[in-house]
Amino acid sequence: MANTSGPLRLPEHSTIRAIQLVDASALGSDRPLVPAEMHRSLSAEDLMSVETLWSPAREAGFALALRQGRAVEHRHWDWRRKIQSLMAGRHCIFGIRCEGRYEGLMAILVEPRPSRLNPDGGPILYVDYLEAAPWNLKGMTDRPRYLGIGTRLIAEAVLVSRELGLGGRVGLHALPQAEEFYRNRCGMIRLGFDEDYYDLPYFEYTEAEASRWLAALKIE
Repeated sequence: MANTSGPLRLPEHSTIRAIQLVDASALGSDRPLVPAEMHRSLSAEDLMSVETLWSPAREAGFALALRQGRAVEHRHWDWRRKIQSLMAGRHCIFGIRCEGRYEGLMAILVEPRPSRLNPDGGPILYVDYLEAAPWNLKGMTDRPRYLGIGTRLIAEAVLVSRELGLGGRVGLHALPQAEEFYRNRCGMIRLGFDEDYYDLPYFEYTEAEASRWLAALKIE
């Protein structure tokens, strides 16, 4: 039965579980997979540590993008700004850790939101923020370290949605530069621009689309 009202109660099991990332630093087309960990429920201390490490690399990536004539839309992001909402219980933070450092983070809202694709079909899990570490982002480095960060985080959101009885339904607003990723890589359904949320495009999964996508990735 879906949790349709009140804060979502995230499952307590599997706080840390094994996943794999693609080693983008390896030469050749057949890049190896490397072991990593998906962490749930990061702490305020984790966010402080992440931002201390990511900020200099993010600024260096912005400078590289500027020299190459590209804009970077998330330059203002700072995970320390999420600490207050984390402590207030509004967000839960997920992170991918590999070789001793976090390679990507995702914040989900603890309050469920109504579906826009199917308002009568139950609520969705809403992804509020998602960011790969700067050294993993094409355009912010000449050679990314790992690939698959965003894909694994969105897959985790779908899995959590299922665990909560929401059927894998997930929604989010995307920065314009990320539209192609959510539409083509993740197979989410684009529902147009949201004039009530900075005119950003809104994306959502139906239960069927989420299941199809996970099956294609061979993730269970």
